[in-house]
Amino acid sequence: MVEYANDDDEAKTDSVINVIKKLKGAYETFLGGYSSVLGTFETTIHRITDLVRQYSSDDNAFSFLNGKFIGINLKIVLKYLKYSLGKDLYTVGICLVVVGFSLILSVSCTIFLIVYINIELKKNMNAANNPIPNVMTVSPYQPGAPVVSVAPNINY
Repeated sequence: MVEYANDDDEAKTDSVINVIKKLKGAYETFLGGYSSVLGTFETTIHRITDLVRQYSSDDNAFSFLNGKFIGINLKIVLKYLKYSLGKDLYTVGICLVVVGFSLILSVSCTIFLIVYINIELKKNMNAANNPIPNVMTVSPYQPGAPVVSVAPNINY
């Protein structure tokens, strides 16, 4: 079995050594393509950053464009989070859960309120477009005129 697994004969394509060689070739092809894409990405990023790099030297007014402040600010924020939350992480977790449920409640109430307002607006618009007629009667002073009454048309 060991001889068959290590058989380097090209005719035996299912031997372990041949399968590993094919896998190695496929992996090298994949890595070559990946390296090519990374090279293209690096070239594109350099084209974009070269436009800004001339203005981002340390003695220039636009030195903030180099982005060093982001790393410094991130370290400061992480330091304060460690000192303020590091000892009482359980309480922070409970507070975050309560805030999450509060957000769910507030969002659902807001959606309900918007739906209710839209229904009321639609009712008011329909009422303005179709005014409810009053009960009308023909004057009794006209001889022979029929009495007409109209019931209000209410649609809900």
